[in-house]
Amino acid sequence: MTVSDGLSFSRLAAAFEQLERTSSRKQLTTILADLLREVDADAIAEVAYLLQGRVAPLYEPVEFGLGERSVEKAVADVYGVEPAAVRQHYARVGDLGLVVAELAADSTDRARRSVREVFDELRRLAAISGSGSAEGKLAALRALLADLDPISAKHLVRIPLGASRLGVGDATILAAFNEARLSGTKPGTNCASAIMRSINASTTDIAARVRDLTAGKGADIVFNTVGDPYFEAANKSLALAGRQILIAAVDKTAPFNILEFYRGRHTYVGIDTLAFSSIATGDVLREALPGFVSGHLKPYPIAGNAIYSLTDAKAAYLAVSGSSRDRIILKPQA
Repeated sequence: MTVSDGLSFSRLAAAFEQLERTSSRKQLTTILADLLREVDADAIAEVAYLLQGRVAPLYEPVEFGLGERSVEKAVADVYGVEPAAVRQHYARVGDLGLVVAELAADSTDRARRSVREVFDELRRLAAISGSGSAEGKLAALRALLADLDPISAKHLVRIPLGASRLGVGDATILAAFNEARLSGTKPGTNCASAIMRSINASTTDIAARVRDLTAGKGADIVFNTVGDPYFEAANKSLALAGRQILIAAVDKTAPFNILEFYRGRHTYVGIDTLAFSSIATGDVLREALPGFVSGHLKPYPIAGNAIYSLTDAKAAYLAVSGSSRDRIILKPQA
C-alpha cells in the first residue's frame, strides 16, 4: 500500500517524536504549526484528534476495547516472538511503544499508510462488536502494525492503550493553529455562503416544507430550542434515523407517538445548557474547533451591528432577550 490520501502517518509519527522530546511550550507550538501547514484542510480534524491520542471528540463514547494483554498478543504475532517475551520487555521499559519500536527495527518492506487510512482503521477497530469482536480487533491491530515503520508503530500502539506521551494540551494546539495561520476552510470557501431558509410556523406546515426542501428525505437533525410546542412538528420533519435535540420546554410533557419513534429509528437528545459553566462551554468549543478548521463545520454569517464590546454588554443582553434574529457576539476588544 502506498500513500495516496494526503499526509503520511510516518510524517505524523516523526512529528510525534519531536514533540515527545520537547518540553518547551514555544518549541511544541512551532513543531505543531510546521506540521499543520502540511495538512490538507479536510484532514485537520483527524490530525488534531490523533495528537490527543483519540479518534473522536470526548463527548463521543468511542472505546477501543483492547487491554494490555491483548495488545501484547497482537505485537507478538506481528513480529514473530512469544507473548511472554513481549510482556517481559514491557515490564522492563514500562512502555509498549518502545517495545514495538525495538521489535520492528529489523522489519523490512513496510508499506506507508496515510493519516486518513490509519485514522479510519482505528475507528473501524473501535466499532467492531458482537461475537468474535475480540479476535476481530486483534486482527485489525495486527494489520495496522504490519504496515508501519518502527516509529509509526511505536506511536500507533499507544493510542488504543490511551498511553500517548506528547505533552500537547488544548492551549498548545490552539496556539499552533494560530501560528500556522489556518483559516479554518479550504482555499476559496466562503463559510458565510450557507443557504438559510425561514419557515413561518403560523402559516406553513413545517414538516411538509422541510420535506419539500430536502426532496422528501427530511432533516437529519432538528434543533428544538422551544420544546413541546414544536415537538410533534419536529418529529414529523425528521428523516429516517434522524435526531431531535431539545434544550427547552414550555410544558413538561408532550404527546409521544411510540410507533413513529421506533419506525423512524429516531433519537432524542436532551441538553441542559444552563448547567454548563463557562469552563464547560469552553471545552465544548475546543472540541468543535477541528471541525471549523477542516471546513466540515461552517459558522453562520455574523452581522456587523451584532458585535458588541464589553462596555455595551447591557445592549447585547437586551438584543438577546428581545429575540434578535442575529447571532449576538460579545467581543472584549470590540
